[in-house]
Amino acid sequence: MKSKIVRAISIRAAAFLVTLAVALAITFAGYIYSHRQAVVAEAAFRGYLFRMKALYPLGVDVNAPGCPYRNCFNAMWGAAYGGYDDEIGFLLNHGANVNGKTNFASSALMVASYKGHESTLRLLLSHGADVNANIDGDTALTVAKERSHPRIVELLRQAGATDTR
Repeated sequence: MKSKIVRAISIRAAAFLVTLAVALAITFAGYIYSHRQAVVAEAAFRGYLFRMKALYPLGVDVNAPGCPYRNCFNAMWGAAYGGYDDEIGFLLNHGANVNGKTNFASSALMVASYKGHESTLRLLLSHGADVNANIDGDTALTVAKERSHPRIVELLRQAGATDTR
């Protein structure tokens, strides 16, 4: 008798846990789907290529920012900030605009110059990044000069960057 009661309680507990796990998975999947732009932008910012690849089939716009607010960035900018060349390559292969701007008007080339990511800068330039894009008087060259990145300044000048100040 006692073993039947224990077995019945165990079965009910297992059924409860399975139901709870399924409900949490559905809720989590719904959240990820509805916030996929933000999750992809964050994945690019953190260098999580696998996550970007997994989310892309859900209808991600590789050029859209992660949110509608002024301080939001797109995946290309996020990957350039971290110097994640594989992530940038993935985005470019899926139609990302190399000259796309964030909600706060910065570009991937400018942030790569700011951070001093030489390989990222070369990758962006090889895909046609506008070396003289001007945002409120700043260019990738002026940013690199202000941040004291002489190698970046040299690369930008070789690519045709001109001084605006």
